[in-house]
Parts: sequence; C-alpha cells; structure tokens
Amino acid sequence: MKKLLFSFLLIAMCLGVKAQWENLRNAGNEIYYTDIHFCNADTGYIVGYDGSVMWVNKGIVDKTTDGGNSWERIYVGYDIAILSVSFQSPDTGYVCGYHGKIPQTADSTYSMVLKTIDGGATWFSFLTSSQIDPNTFRQVRFFSENNGVIISNKGTYYTTDGGSSWNFLQGIWGSVGMLNENVGMIGKYLFHFEETELIIDEEIALDDDTAYGMCDINMIDTHTFFYDFPEYSESVYKYTNGYTEVLVTAPSMCYYTGVYFVNPSVGFVGGTGLFRTDDGGRTWGEYFPIDAIKFFFVDENNGFALTEGRIYKTSTGGLVGKNEVVANKKEIGIFPNPIANNMTVDLSAFDLMDNYHYDIVNASGNVVISGKSKSVIFDIDLQYIKAGMYFIRFKDLNVIEKIIKE
Repeated sequence: MKKLLFSFLLIAMCLGVKAQWENLRNAGNEIYYTDIHFCNADTGYIVGYDGSVMWVNKGIVDKTTDGGNSWERIYVGYDIAILSVSFQSPDTGYVCGYHGKIPQTADSTYSMVLKTIDGGATWFSFLTSSQIDPNTFRQVRFFSENNGVIISNKGTYYTTDGGSSWNFLQGIWGSVGMLNENVGMIGKYLFHFEETELIIDEEIALDDDTAYGMCDINMIDTHTFFYDFPEYSESVYKYTNGYTEVLVTAPSMCYYTGVYFVNPSVGFVGGTGLFRTDDGGRTWGEYFPIDAIKFFFVDENNGFALTEGRIYKTSTGGLVGKNEVVANKKEIGIFPNPIANNMTVDLSAFDLMDNYHYDIVNASGNVVISGKSKSVIFDIDLQYIKAGMYFIRFKDLNVIEKIIKE
C-alpha cells in the first residue's frame, strides 16, 4: 500500500498536477487551529488558541461571513485551549477546551464549554468540568437546539434539554460523528436521539482502544464511515457493513491527522501532505504540500482545510479547474538540476518572507535534509546524500519541485 500511495504521489508531482487549494489566511507561528465548522456557504467558524503568552493559551475564534475571503479574530475572554466547535445556526454555538499551556502546564481539571448566542461576539461559561466531570472536555457536538454530547477523558455526557441537565454514558467514548440532527456515532456505538433519551442502536465490532483513539469519524451512512487516529495516524480506515479495511498507510516518517469524505467516492486525507481519492479510497492521486489537520466541505466543490496556523480553501473539489491556466503558476528556480554536490535555489518569484523553511524528501517519503534561509536565493549542500530522485518542499509557499542527485 505504501508503494502504491507514493507511486501516485510521484505521478502527480512529475506531471505538474496541482490540487487547487488557496491560502486564505496565515495566522502566524503562535496561532494553532484545532477545529472548523461552517453553518452555510458564507458563515463559518474556526477555533484554536493563541500560544504567544507565557503559561497560558488564549482561546480564539476566527469567523467569516463571506465564504472565507475575510476573517475576524475573536478572543473568547477565557484562558483555554479550544479543541472543538459546534454551531446550530450562524448565531448559536459552543466551543470546549481546557486551561493551561499545551502541553507543559495543561490543567485537565479546569475544562470548559463556552456558548454564544450572538454569532461569537460574546461568550459565556456554559458548563465547567467541576460541575459534571473533573477531566478534559475533548469534543462538543450539538445535533439540534436541545440534543448535544460532550466527550471527556472519562466518557460521554449527553443532554436532551439544551444543557439544563446531563446524563452519563458509562464506557462509551471516542470521537463523535454526525450523520444528521438525530443520528450519529460515538466511538464504536451508533445512536439516535429520542425525546428525552440517547438510544444506542448498535455496537460496531471495534476494540476499545481503537474506539477511544479515533481522531475523525466521517459518516456516509449508518454502516459506512471513515476514521483515523491522533496518536499514531499511520493509517486511514473504512468500515462497511461489519468489515474494516485499511484505505491507505503513510510512508515511513509520515503521518495522517485528518480524513474527510465528501461522498462515498471523493475524499481527502491530511497529515504529511494532502491527498485526494476519487474511487472510495482504493487509489490516491492528487497531492498538495500542506499538512492538513482538519477538513470541512460545504458541498462537493467548496471546502476548507486547516493547518496549525493557516486556512486553505478549494472551490473545485481540490482539483485543477478545466479552464484554469496553470502555465503561469510560480515555480522554484533550481540549478543545476541534475545536481552533483551543491544546488542553488531561487525563490524570487514568491512573496518576501522572514524565513523560507524547506525539506528534502526522498522517493520513500523520508525527509533527509531540513533547513531554512532568510535569503530568496541560497545554496544547499547535497554532497552527503545518495544519488537518486528527491523533492524539495516549501510548506509555507505550498510548492514542491523534483530534483535529481547524480
């Protein structure tokens, strides 16, 4: 599977095919995005934290009302690292997180759910860990005005009265997947809401460690979903009617942190690069050099991807448009190429930056050299690497170029 994945990666690169993702926002090195939710094609929210202040993380919400073209930064007024966001309407929504500096002084006993009823302009404390559970709130999802769930490090809490009261589900935890306003999945359990209860409909044949470690659950229907893991992130999985299969496994030294399927055929995985499939995950071809951690698609064409401090958007489903002119795309200047020992890199076609960070990646996906330069034209010494095909990748510039070492 690794060879298959990387062969498609190389084909995409060598043919010059670029997935069409536009960098909408570069929030800086101290901003960390963690989750994203769009209420409609225009209004969306991205959450995370500002780590620029010593000892604490300041909770942030970035909001757009024009489809992601512009963003407003909102500080929620609490020193928490926000991990999750859920909105029922453009005005009413929830975030959750915990106090402390990630990860050095994180205080899991001080965790909060915040609520807004004015589109994020103001936030108030909706629930604290001291009220129901002295553990970290990892995820909040409201399916409707009354029905919601909170996942902590201990288990799952649910409400059917808008948060006035909470019930505990013993032994049920993991990430939450939502199919519609009444049906969803928590870890390995399919469920639906009734008037005053959350009803467990089915237990999927997954072990407890797998269920607890799920990072993303992307439901297609009640018996088909995709998931991966935050701790290991070596593979992306598909479950269909009782059968679990590995869709794709990362090359050595690479990882996955997010999975999103727009429909049963078209999907994306992110981590060390971003990949697209058009056949339900059997093959992966389109590649883009951004380390996406979360995805959200408003429809089949319009979607968003997050990295730690950047927001990307596609309006073509992550593909190059049929009428798009790609001949004018900016390119890295590399000479000589093939290379004997030293190569010169010319980035004068790109906007000026304080630092240009690069990786030299071999044909197995391993990073063999990393570095940075303050100059747009600089040299890289390659005398100590073996002859063969490599790629130089500039994540901040969203470009990658093939090089040959003689």
